[in-house]
Amino acid sequence: MEPILDLIQDHTGLSYKEIYILFVFFVFLFIILTFLFRKRRKLRNYNKLLKKFQNFTLEIYSYDPCMKCFENEVKIVDLSKNGRSIKYKCSNCDKQSFAPANSEGYPEAVKLWDRILSLNGYLYEKKLVESDSPSITFTLNQIAHLPSEKSSRERIPENIRSEVWRRDGGKCASCESTNNLQFDHVIPVSKGGASSAVNLQILCRDCNLKKGDKI
Repeated sequence: MEPILDLIQDHTGLSYKEIYILFVFFVFLFIILTFLFRKRRKLRNYNKLLKKFQNFTLEIYSYDPCMKCFENEVKIVDLSKNGRSIKYKCSNCDKQSFAPANSEGYPEAVKLWDRILSLNGYLYEKKLVESDSPSITFTLNQIAHLPSEKSSRERIPENIRSEVWRRDGGKCASCESTNNLQFDHVIPVSKGGASSAVNLQILCRDCNLKKGDKI
């Protein structure tokens, strides 16, 4: 150790005491920076997990727009213990709903959710996040869980789809069913009908089949 101290002293002109103080300072600085980077790394991992969980659940759970105010922005509230459903609420009116699992991937969702809860608790304790529960908010028309289009010849813009969905109240314009809904052109595309809100309506599959290409 002394040869090293002598070498440092020869090159810097510092005394042993000054070298010792600098050494302690840099060790202390290293510990602080390591601690800060560790917290920041956990925060980055947490945000990545939130995004991964959101994308994963969109694949295996069936979300619907709010049936009260027809808003598309929702927030995940909780995941059931067995992972078979997700509780979510409307960002506008706070109406809560449940999205059932539509595939067998829900055990993986449980594992991801448990990791998110654990990290959220740590980050909340360190005051790196504002809430003691995870915050995952997204817009449903971005995941296209709106009624299917009868024809793939022309893609209906998402804003038009959302407008028609709200206007028709999320139900068939003919029989008021909420099952197997589709977008229908009042004047068919084959007869010059446009994909505009005034020329679109929501029909259930049965009513749509009965209507066919009639105006």
